[in-house]
Amino acid sequence: MTRGRPSGRGLKEAKEIASRLGEICENAKGRGTLYDFSIHLSSLTIAIRVRGTRLIAIPAEDLPTAYPRDIAWIRRVPVTPVFIRMIWIRTSAETWQYFLIQNDRIMEIPPLVPPPEPGRSRLRGNAPGPDPASFPVSIPAADRMFTCPLLAPRE
Repeated sequence: MTRGRPSGRGLKEAKEIASRLGEICENAKGRGTLYDFSIHLSSLTIAIRVRGTRLIAIPAEDLPTAYPRDIAWIRRVPVTPVFIRMIWIRTSAETWQYFLIQNDRIMEIPPLVPPPEPGRSRLRGNAPGPDPASFPVSIPAADRMFTCPLLAPRE
């Protein structure tokens, strides 16, 4: 008897949703990976970490207690006005919730269109993605400066 869903199913669905939003850049599997994949939009890049929950929905204020390690990992990714980080949660009702992870808070981003009632339709990879129009107009950069070692001036 199997327990739970096969691993990787939520990640596959998330990539299907993301491919409708923009171009995907997949990370190699490995220990210490800060995010699962990124989406490249015309003026924004989004680092995404995908997780699942057995709940029908999870509020943004409960995310730090439910996924402390995942939030800590993705917060290591430097934030700039053109690079943000998100956690996508697949619920037991086979719907998706999208959370923007900032340094000081977590915001839920609504989907592009409201999903159908749970149990009526199985969305899987056809679920609506996060609405980019709901992203904050200006996203503050990280407190510390990040300089790419390949682009740093030589002394």
